[in-house]
Amino acid sequence: MAKSIKRDSLNKLKKIISNMGNEEITHAKRVKLFSQLICDQIIEKELIADVDKKKKELNLIPQAAYFHDIGKSAIPRDYYHIQDIRNEAGKDVYRTHVDEGFRIFDETVDLLEMNDKDIEEMSMINFAILEHHERWDGLGFPNKLEGEEISLTGRVTAVADALDNYLMKTRDKERVQLEFAIDRIVTHKLTRFDPMVVNALIFAKENIEDKLYLLENGSLSDVQIDEIDKNKPMELMFRPIFNTLTRQISSYKVTLKLFDKTYGNMYSAVYRPIEEKYDLSREIMEQEFTEIGKAYQNFQKRGVAFEKIYVDVSAKYLSKKYSAESLLAILDKYGVNPTKIVFEITESLLADIRIKMLDNIQILRQRGIGIALYDFGSEYSTLTKLSDFHVTEIVLARDFASQVVYDPQMREIVRSIVDLAKKLKLDIVANGITTKAEEQVMKELGVRFMEGLFYGGYKKERYVRGDSDLKMGGAYGR
Repeated sequence: MAKSIKRDSLNKLKKIISNMGNEEITHAKRVKLFSQLICDQIIEKELIADVDKKKKELNLIPQAAYFHDIGKSAIPRDYYHIQDIRNEAGKDVYRTHVDEGFRIFDETVDLLEMNDKDIEEMSMINFAILEHHERWDGLGFPNKLEGEEISLTGRVTAVADALDNYLMKTRDKERVQLEFAIDRIVTHKLTRFDPMVVNALIFAKENIEDKLYLLENGSLSDVQIDEIDKNKPMELMFRPIFNTLTRQISSYKVTLKLFDKTYGNMYSAVYRPIEEKYDLSREIMEQEFTEIGKAYQNFQKRGVAFEKIYVDVSAKYLSKKYSAESLLAILDKYGVNPTKIVFEITESLLADIRIKMLDNIQILRQRGIGIALYDFGSEYSTLTKLSDFHVTEIVLARDFASQVVYDPQMREIVRSIVDLAKKLKLDIVANGITTKAEEQVMKELGVRFMEGLFYGGYKKERYVRGDSDLKMGGAYGR
């Protein structure tokens, strides 16, 4: 009975959000996602004391954050964005959305009929509604709470909400790029925002970058993904890898874009766990390599030069007995030189590696396919695996790029990894470069190849033009 009361309450609140229009629905979904990525980093980096005891709360914050602006349903639409309001009277109307949100919650949610567990969970929604405009320095509204007087839910929601407001285009404000949005939030560390939450946002930067292509369309859903729609076309997308010595694009990272009934367009960072859950790995991986074969032929016809194509490989698929021979057969069919292909294997997969995966990797290496250890440095040490799995290159974990500019210790760690790679004759790629400063420091430390939004986002195959992509879409050189 209590469960159905909570479920009914959540459904009523979701209905109110759904009636606020596409822009507010999208904002709610984005704030929920940003909150999730921030909370993930708080847990992973143990940024708060007794993090294990707070995991449950942290995992519930994103759901609460989804409803933070529900009070706007009770004010005129012209007052939804404070950036567009030019007079103090209008700003006063805008500020009422917090109290209106509390009123809507109080009228919609019957806490008295719930058990203690559900009361705790639903109360977090109230915190998100009431506290997302409170400030760390106590100058926020409505209650001028200060520091840790603000709930963790309120502090996380405040940063996630601000990030999306910076990224969002309104009537009188152009959107800004992610790096500048985060920089603006950093400038308000210790004034508007909890410094711990801001640090978590910095750590989450690359994860947010990876999902921007979903956020652009407002296509993320607040409900569970049910199934990938196999009737929709699959499309290969390309992102450049830059060679800092030649000052040219040298290679491309590829991902297959799929369509899901709930999410809309999805890339591998989102759909890989889902394809494995629904046992779609063989179909999707072989379709991806078919598209790589077609693109390879088109590149040859159009004269697009490149050294390598990097492709994220499903661990479940690579553990199947047939996988290596099946993929090699597809490459042979389209005349793809195997030495042009690099399989990216995430470091965390190697802790529980299957023997059959090792057998398949050995077959692939015999044909010249490269093996990149992806997200290197993000998990427990796997240095012995550099030899066991015939690794040909290392892709540094995204956290290195976000910290290397301001953290001397991190620079020395990267320098040591570069020295190790040189001694083992491994190529090394810095992942997640978003600024000129990050590129410069990585280059000084000896990293030659780099990828990230600084050099451009994902493009369809027909728009890939080799080195001219930098002029057409990448941020480099500005």
